[in-house]
Amino acid sequence: MCIRDRFQTRWYWYGALGLVMFYLLVPVIGYPFLAHHHYLRYFMLRGQRDIPQAVLHLQQAITYVPIHAAYHRTFGELYLAAFRNAPNLDAFYEGHQAFTRAIRYNAREDQAYEKLGNLHREMFYRQLRTRPTAQNALEAYQQALQYKPHNPFILSTMASLYADLNEFDPAIALLQRAIAIEPNFVGGFQMLGRMLIHIGHEAEAHQAFQQAETILQIYQHHPRQSEYEQMLLKSLE
Repeated sequence: MCIRDRFQTRWYWYGALGLVMFYLLVPVIGYPFLAHHHYLRYFMLRGQRDIPQAVLHLQQAITYVPIHAAYHRTFGELYLAAFRNAPNLDAFYEGHQAFTRAIRYNAREDQAYEKLGNLHREMFYRQLRTRPTAQNALEAYQQALQYKPHNPFILSTMASLYADLNEFDPAIALLQRAIAIEPNFVGGFQMLGRMLIHIGHEAEAHQAFQQAETILQIYQHHPRQSEYEQMLLKSLE
């Protein structure tokens, strides 16, 4: 074989190797990059209230990386919002499927569990006020607590559901746990006070209401530094 033939053969193999590497690297590097680009575009367009275009970009992100849990959770949040605005079984089903996919692709996706709980909770309050519906919400919240055990808002949401089922013992226990985690949880103390009144414990209820008022007075002129702090110091009155 002459030098020219060896040179052409060598470059043939280099070209073949390059093509193989290209087709291997595009899905590994290119697709996640493109998916993230569309995900960011989704948030930008949603902020501009261009929901139809935003949804198209979110769907494109899922097309590029179909096993990304956050993409499916975000898709589910759209249907959760739609169900809140106009309760219907289609929105509930699509939201449920999206959150379930998110959990399937990442079993530690605590936000997906929490949002799934919110979806069942909305169904309970808006369309199907039954014990099994509430139980579905409570089970989803319980899964979220495995990964966010110190979240007082999940605990208080569960407490509210138990109270609406007239199960005040677990409701009060959850609220006591919430205010132990966050001693400045104004809404938690107020909810606790209401439930204690319901079961006839007026003195303990007065203490809970008084504690909430004390916290509000202490932080009356304190600027809220974050959304979490705003929720923590928000009065239910």
